[in-house]
Amino acid sequence: MMNEVREVVAKMTLEDKIKLCSGAGFWESESMEQYGIPSFFMSDGPHGLRTQKGESDHLGVNRSEQSTCFPTASASAASWNPRLLRRMGEAIGEEALHYGVDVVLGPGVCMKRSPLCGRNFEYFSEDPYLAGVMGTNWIRGVQSKGVGTSLKHYAANNQEQDRMMGDSMVDERALREIYLPAFEMAVKEGQPDTVMCSYNKINGTFSSDNKRLLTDILRDEWGFQGLVVTDWGAMNDRIRAFQAGCDLEMPSSSGMFDEDVKRAVAEGKLSEADIDACVERIIKLAWKARETRSGISDGYSFDAEAHHNLAREIAAESAVLLKNEDAVLPLEKTARIALCGVMAEQVRYQGAGSSHNNGNQYRCSPHTPPASGLLQMSPMRSSPYRRPDMSPPACRWDLRCHTAGLPPPHRPPVRPDTGSGLPLRPQAMAFPRDFRPSARRQHSDSLSRSR
Repeated sequence: MMNEVREVVAKMTLEDKIKLCSGAGFWESESMEQYGIPSFFMSDGPHGLRTQKGESDHLGVNRSEQSTCFPTASASAASWNPRLLRRMGEAIGEEALHYGVDVVLGPGVCMKRSPLCGRNFEYFSEDPYLAGVMGTNWIRGVQSKGVGTSLKHYAANNQEQDRMMGDSMVDERALREIYLPAFEMAVKEGQPDTVMCSYNKINGTFSSDNKRLLTDILRDEWGFQGLVVTDWGAMNDRIRAFQAGCDLEMPSSSGMFDEDVKRAVAEGKLSEADIDACVERIIKLAWKARETRSGISDGYSFDAEAHHNLAREIAAESAVLLKNEDAVLPLEKTARIALCGVMAEQVRYQGAGSSHNNGNQYRCSPHTPPASGLLQMSPMRSSPYRRPDMSPPACRWDLRCHTAGLPPPHRPPVRPDTGSGLPLRPQAMAFPRDFRPSARRQHSDSLSRSR
């Protein structure tokens, strides 16, 4: 294939090469039919497909197509069952084929360095080995269907606050023993089609500009053969990114870098060969996506009921019993149970933001209690921060089950007057020695562009 790819690149103008390395829109790459280069379509994951055909965003604001809502990575990792992750990946791959998605943006294998990270629900574990095994099997499942994946967020992306200007200061040993092993395992054993570079700096250099991460380690050490795509709006310096091996900028920047790149080539500051290498990798993925689509003549249908049952199976295996005090479990089948608390009514079944998908069905929720009438909701309608009422009509029930957590409208921040026992100031915490917030915390150009 590479000879054919290089023949196409040799025919392309410099302007077209530069244009191909930036998206055509929010989710789609450029199409250049004059060279036989089709576009490919990407969509968010990782615990269910979030594909948008109308207004697009990367924050979970606009509605997406219906898909199966699988348990988040934070839950599924607790199953310790990589076969389930493989099956989840296969199901998500089938749904991607149904909606014409060529690359699913997942899995996320960053470490849970802090319990306050806003994307911890998307990440598997604080254990590099567990995250690597689960991520690898998710990749294998999706890509077994001919759909690409995007391993993210490379690398050391462990906080959401100031995520586009933070600087993860990590010494070599911590990088190699904690923050990179899950990525290394997933690349070597899962062979994802793409890797997504993160917003943050690593030791003073933005990920999109980081040649050591994107080329020296990812490609030269680990043998990665796919393309590197930016997180949405993560491009910092397009010239340095070409030199570092960052192939595709997403979403489109409407040509704002093009003249600077052309000038850098003309002045000898950027080699056209660096651009060619990025173009080659984009063409390879575009051709692979076209080949997958060509094998689906009459559309692709999936069994939504089977996928929903799989999601329930994964959720059941992911549940962890911490303590069975006074042998309260297992419950008697005839036990009368009162389900108390706001979370019993406003159920949280996934996280938020870019991975918030539009589930096609939910079942056995407190809104539809069993016909036997043995389960009764007793939600508190006052502040969700206050402790549940510990004394509903006890004479009517054998057991009271209290739900705890923050419903979507009330997630952050926790106020000092709530008496919740949760951290009152999430920002005030001690970090491990291998991480220090950037002293300068300067805004990158990409921050202003993304807004």
